[in-house]
Amino acid sequence: GARSHLVSALLQPDQLSGPASTRMVADIHEKVGRSIASMKEDLDKEEEKLQKEREEEGGDEVSARSYLLGLTKLYTNMSKAALPHLVTMCDALNIDLFKLSGEELKHLFGDNRMVHIAPMYTATLNTLAKCKAAIVEKKKDEESIAVRTVSGLHSIMSGKVPAGIYENGENESVFDCIPHYCTKVNESSIKCSELCDDMKEGWTWLKTKYEEGRNLEKKVDKALAESEDPEYLMKMKKELKRSALSYRRHVKALTQKIVELADDGSDSD
Repeated sequence: GARSHLVSALLQPDQLSGPASTRMVADIHEKVGRSIASMKEDLDKEEEKLQKEREEEGGDEVSARSYLLGLTKLYTNMSKAALPHLVTMCDALNIDLFKLSGEELKHLFGDNRMVHIAPMYTATLNTLAKCKAAIVEKKKDEESIAVRTVSGLHSIMSGKVPAGIYENGENESVFDCIPHYCTKVNESSIKCSELCDDMKEGWTWLKTKYEEGRNLEKKVDKALAESEDPEYLMKMKKELKRSALSYRRHVKALTQKIVELADDGSDSD
């Protein structure tokens, strides 16, 4: 943390032309110059891919909306391409580069594209934290309920926007990045980045919640199919209600079956 604060301080506009800043940037380039060059090559490839797609789609006739969506997609893909390089450099330098702003990374690497790439990582981590908070605090607004279901968690694991959350370009991009970033960070042995630690922890937590939720749904489906015992079904219903996830459909089905069994019981008297 302290090292990234120092790097950040030396990358401020009033410091950039000073000897300390110039020397630090030169030192960093000397240590990880190969990674920086390789990252830039990967970013160039993403730009070339988009350019090619545009030409194939009819060149100049691009609407403002599809142009903006194209840019969002480009920065999403660039952020994915840059991530492994940034992780490698964090380790090599023992500096948490994810603590630096896009503007600071732009000056450090001499690459304007970092201004658009860096905010993607924080936006994705914030969304991950928001999803966890929705579950832990059992929030009841529409977007939180969308996340607090097994199908919602499955969407997050698959990089899709959960049903019930507005599907604009920005949301599609962030949800697309969640599994990609988290998988890459989990595969790495990075030690010096808070953002990467938080991503690992958040992803593992959501995956565990998803598995627990799926197992509980299977148990309830089995009870609905096989059990004729209202007390057991009532117990299942209480278990669903206690959970941090929302099981509206299953609760409704259990209630219905308990009522039906009670009716059958009173008929047979």
